[in-house]
Amino acid sequence: MCPFDSHFNLAGLRYAEWGNLDSRLLWIYEGTPLGDQGTFNPWRLSAWLLTAGSLRVKGEGREVVAGAGSWIFPPFAKDTREFSKDANILSIGFWLRWPDGRGLFELPDARVLPAEDLPQLERQARRLLRKVEQVLPRASVDLKTQVLDATTYFNLQRYFEDWVLVYLDAMRHLGVPEKLFSLTDERMLQAQVFLESQPLSKPLPMERVAAAINLSLSHADRLFREAYGLSLKAYWEERRTMAAVRDLKDSKLAVKEIAFRVGFKTASSFSHWFLKRRGVYPREFRARNSE
Repeated sequence: MCPFDSHFNLAGLRYAEWGNLDSRLLWIYEGTPLGDQGTFNPWRLSAWLLTAGSLRVKGEGREVVAGAGSWIFPPFAKDTREFSKDANILSIGFWLRWPDGRGLFELPDARVLPAEDLPQLERQARRLLRKVEQVLPRASVDLKTQVLDATTYFNLQRYFEDWVLVYLDAMRHLGVPEKLFSLTDERMLQAQVFLESQPLSKPLPMERVAAAINLSLSHADRLFREAYGLSLKAYWEERRTMAAVRDLKDSKLAVKEIAFRVGFKTASSFSHWFLKRRGVYPREFRARNSE
């Protein structure tokens, strides 16, 4: 049972299902292209505004050549690219991906859009670039590992999503269909909501999750794994892990208090669990991320 809807003419998804889309800025910079030639494998979406020079890129099929004043959207497939020596770009790397790793858009070949056809795309991109350079002046090429407070994160996300709204217009203008992730079983959405609603400080037997959707544990676990790529237990453990990571990075809570918050009775048991999940002890993780 595949959770990915293969039809592109769906009107949309339920609000809760859009929450499955990982929408995240990975980098933004302007200058000489990083990785100016060679063969590349897809792992994220990107968009390049070519402000000088030229670019030749080939995906699974046709080859595309673009000059200055063009937006280039590289394929979500293995591609070969070659920028001219004088090339200069405004580059944006980002995720719009579903739980199974597929993108909201998956282009087999590169697409080109004259910047003058959609000037808002450049305006919003430069607005986003200015904001990133303001709050993270040395990190615009790799945002993934930067430590931010909640206000800064959501502020950056707002600027990014303003750009994404125009990017969606660009994809529609180019006739690129959205690929929508639709759960095939309503009960799996209910199971996810149940898992997200339970307090992390208390144990959660997975039998309770299965009972909440009127299924046996084995049946519920199989369907949930098909829908999300994780077992019920693995999803719950990942939720606990991410909560612990956030507290270690963004709070001054004692390790023992964080342990209680994610359901452990002792700091020792929490530390050994965290070591298995992240490869380091909590105190070491906190020290590394506070430098």
